[in-house]
Amino acid sequence: MKSLILKYATPLTATFFLVSLISGVSLFIHAGPGAMHGIHEWLSMVLVAPIMFHVLRNWRAFSSYFKHVPMVVAFGIASAATGLFFIPATVPTGSKDGPPQFALASVVLENSVASVAPILGKTPDTLVAELNAAGFPATPEARLSDLPAKSQKTDRDLLRALLP
Repeated sequence: MKSLILKYATPLTATFFLVSLISGVSLFIHAGPGAMHGIHEWLSMVLVAPIMFHVLRNWRAFSSYFKHVPMVVAFGIASAATGLFFIPATVPTGSKDGPPQFALASVVLENSVASVAPILGKTPDTLVAELNAAGFPATPEARLSDLPAKSQKTDRDLLRALLP
């Protein structure tokens, strides 16, 4: 079994890396079939095992990289690039620069219960009753964005309550 793993560690790593690369680029440019997200996510997880076997097979050469400056610099660059994704976005609420679904939700929440009800296919009174049942102190004139704070809930809770 060990010789089989060592024999296929590098070819499997290279093959699954190519799948991950192609599916990742397809996702980035919004091309390819709808299955691309699942392909990328799951087969990238499958890639972990061949990488572990590849590192095990090449451990001595791999560990020697850590004795040189370029590997430390590469880790520093990768860590800094990764860290950038954890910095909160500075896009203002409702801005057209963020994800469109968030911008739409922000616009909807700035309106009154009565003005949003027809969009949801409901009467204002029906929507008020549903929101009150969900724990939001709603009136037809109430602005939706004010309701979460009054009920000690989140905007996310409110959006869920608005859904059918």
